[in-house]
Amino acid sequence: MKELYIYPSDGYYNLNKKIGDLIEASGGLKIKSGDKVLLKPNLIAGKPIAITHPLFVRAVAEIIEDYGGKVEIADSPGSGEDIDSFISAGYGGFSYPFYKFDDFGVININGFPITEKINEYDFIINLPKLKTHLLTVLTLGVKNLFGFIPGRPKKNYHIEYPDGYSFSEMLFSLYRSVKTDVTILDGIVGMEGDGPTNGTKVKIGIIALARDPMVIDYGISEIFKIENFPLRNIYEEHFGKMDIEIIGDIPDIPEIKLPSSRISRMPRIGKIRRLLIHKKPIPIRKNCTLCRSCEVNCPTKAISIEYGNIYINYKRCIECYTCLEVCAFNALKVKKFIGFRVR
Repeated sequence: MKELYIYPSDGYYNLNKKIGDLIEASGGLKIKSGDKVLLKPNLIAGKPIAITHPLFVRAVAEIIEDYGGKVEIADSPGSGEDIDSFISAGYGGFSYPFYKFDDFGVININGFPITEKINEYDFIINLPKLKTHLLTVLTLGVKNLFGFIPGRPKKNYHIEYPDGYSFSEMLFSLYRSVKTDVTILDGIVGMEGDGPTNGTKVKIGIIALARDPMVIDYGISEIFKIENFPLRNIYEEHFGKMDIEIIGDIPDIPEIKLPSSRISRMPRIGKIRRLLIHKKPIPIRKNCTLCRSCEVNCPTKAISIEYGNIYINYKRCIECYTCLEVCAFNALKVKKFIGFRVR
């Protein structure tokens, strides 16, 4: 029996007690005085709605300090943004070391180029944000592990695994390769629609904790009754339906709006869909600031910005939606095209 602990919270206040109560209910943390502890939030872009709330991260850090642990905070933002953008998003003033994995080397773990920093810690806490995702439907505990891969290799995975199902299979392999000690989900205010950066804010009102990030993913999909979630489907293909016990009070939560790019739970049907029905990004010029984040981060170089306009080469576009993921200004959206060719 897998255990998922839930605590209702309608706002980012009194978090030390709420998260502390969850930790205590789950049996506490095996952190000794002097242990080096990594907090791994979701810092995809310097956009407050898209990242693990800084007050949430601060509360966890203070709890770890009470255990005697030495806290560090790090991620590899998919957008490649500088630390300054996260300071402006609310992470300024932290007294803890705060850095990007991109600034360090990598080690090979089961074929994945993982930050070498991962071996420096006695305890690792995964701190995802509850959001929808254009490619993977939801981005929770398992998807947040993707940030342990620094820099350019993340783009290469989008090329190698261009559809949501194969990308989720890669994430499942990553989950079985990279181990964290506990996952605590910021589900107080989340994102619905075309997440993980360009969706809309939704007040959900929960904090969730599990030892295993897949328990977070599976349990949240159960709570929201989302069966067409690739990571859940892949888990069931390997191990069958998860026997999960949800401990705690679940408040009345809204029905969450899923992304416009939802995929088939059957991989082959998904591939046929991609031949006949194309779901491509199109620019919203009035929102574009010409920051070039989409151009720089597109893994197939399908996007170029010239003379103040965004151009997308749809022959190169693989529908990975990295451009939407890294855009902080809602300057792209998904549009459906019918037919064998999209120009």
